[in-house]
Amino acid sequence: MNNRRQRVRTLVLLTATVLAVALVGGCKKKDDIAGTWKDPKGTAIEVKDDKTFTVGTGAQSGTGHWVLADKKITLTVEMAGGKPVADQLKTAEDQINKSPLPPDQKKKYLAQLKSAAVLNFTISEDAKTMTITTPDGKTDTFTKEAAK
Repeated sequence: MNNRRQRVRTLVLLTATVLAVALVGGCKKKDDIAGTWKDPKGTAIEVKDDKTFTVGTGAQSGTGHWVLADKKITLTVEMAGGKPVADQLKTAEDQINKSPLPPDQKKKYLAQLKSAAVLNFTISEDAKTMTITTPDGKTDTFTKEAAK
């Protein structure tokens, strides 16, 4: 009985240690991600510690939330040009569905439309760049600016 209690205690301590290490590691990575990132064209993404982000300015701006997993950061755009993305997607989807386009074209455009609201980046080992591959296969790399 005492041996079993000792094994349970060891298991609990081991689990707590693993969780603590994972949480500390996650916090460091989150800190590495927060900041302003720019691509060669000057497009800026401000990634904030509170897991929100802003991209672009004015009518070309977007805001939303981000999630970090391994070396991937996913930005989900919730507002674009001051309007809810969900509403904009619904309007565009309705227009595509009502269009005289062939069904395969409609399917392609609808897929592109939905993917535009979710941006998946791969972060470099040194956390100084993040790269996105667009649906047409092109890549765009953003470099983290030095903290001011």
